[in-house]
Amino acid sequence: MLKIKFISILVFAVTLTACGGGGSSSGGQAAPTPVVSNDGTYNGTWNATFSSPGVPSVMDTVALVITINGSNITISDGDFTATGIIDDNNGFNAAQNGFAAEIDGVSCNGNITFAGSVNNGTVSGNSRARLLCSARGVRPFTITTTGPYNATRANSKIAAGGTMFDIVRRVISN
Repeated sequence: MLKIKFISILVFAVTLTACGGGGSSSGGQAAPTPVVSNDGTYNGTWNATFSSPGVPSVMDTVALVITINGSNITISDGDFTATGIIDDNNGFNAAQNGFAAEIDGVSCNGNITFAGSVNNGTVSGNSRARLLCSARGVRPFTITTTGPYNATRANSKIAAGGTMFDIVRRVISN
């Protein structure tokens, strides 16, 4: 009987040690993981390809300013402003549906979407837009825009580049 108790105690001790039990406790709890805020302004570029039936594609760089406030994200080049919500995994879809603008005789309306993520002070992803445009003396035309973008937390100057409409004007002139 004593042998059985000894074996039982030995098995219990081995199990307790293997499971990390035993030893002394400080009585405290583990330190909480610090929460890192993504809030701030990010400057970057959008490497966009603008294409329209019947004309050569135009690839150019558009300067972007991205603002994060809590879970809200705003992406803009000055001509458009896409907004969205950052999810728990730091991913987002920011869009401006019903975009409409007229600048220097070029009129466009449509939808612009930026899908991406926020990671270690960087916002990046891909974009797509479909705009129905018209200009004086030109039949209405569709411009499709795609391309990657990348921005870093602002401590730097906005990267060189025009606005989306600067590039639309180049598509029209082709």
